[in-house]
Amino acid sequence: MSKKPELLSQFELPTSLTPQPEQQYIPPAGHNEAVIKARKARPPGALVLAQQHVGTMTVARSIERSSELTEQDRLFLSQVVAAAGFGSAQFSFRPGRPVMRHHLKLPMLVNPDTDEILSVEARTNEMNRRLGLTVEASRQVYEEKMRTSRVSVKTSYALGRIAGESSLWVAILPHPEIGSSGSPVRTQQEVREACMDALATTRRISGEVGTDLTYAMVGGPATNLTAYIEREAPHGAHNVLTEARQEAATSVYGSL
Repeated sequence: MSKKPELLSQFELPTSLTPQPEQQYIPPAGHNEAVIKARKARPPGALVLAQQHVGTMTVARSIERSSELTEQDRLFLSQVVAAAGFGSAQFSFRPGRPVMRHHLKLPMLVNPDTDEILSVEARTNEMNRRLGLTVEASRQVYEEKMRTSRVSVKTSYALGRIAGESSLWVAILPHPEIGSSGSPVRTQQEVREACMDALATTRRISGEVGTDLTYAMVGGPATNLTAYIEREAPHGAHNVLTEARQEAATSVYGSL
């Protein structure tokens, strides 16, 4: 009896994406006295984590509404969201031991027992579920910082893991054709190819933006990434991101 082919199930996130000190996002200075006072009341570094939480909420809400958008809008949205997620994953992995790459679970679109291929609807549900977990993990990071003035390696790693893996699911959003061949092996190869393309796009966007990308740059009020979105986003993707960020910012920190 021939051995059943092994399905691709792992993805390597290279540390070359790790934000470098000279390229890391720094929140812009506040110019309103009330805002300045509120910021000073928080531990150093808490503002960027608040913006990170806003960013995760923004991308989760935007992706949830992506079914209403055109194919071009969904492509742009998925590229920006995956890029920010990959960057935040690597940033969150930094406190751990040095490694060349981090291993993430590749989206498994095939039932290994039955070879049944996951429907597009089921993929969308799983992607949204993982983005919801990313929002929760970012909330835990922010609240731990506010509570203890630090973030533990465990808490930071938990965010890194779910941010990276949810980004892989977002990377396949513009590819509903994956799995149409009916071949389980080919389906997982196509998943990996789409995720590798998303990494290449992350590097391209980072080069155009001029800094490393993170969720905090999506959540910040005025960043290189939000300027890129203003300049490059199709109309629908721009509006969805803008509206989602306003809602998220209000729920997290009001006018900060």
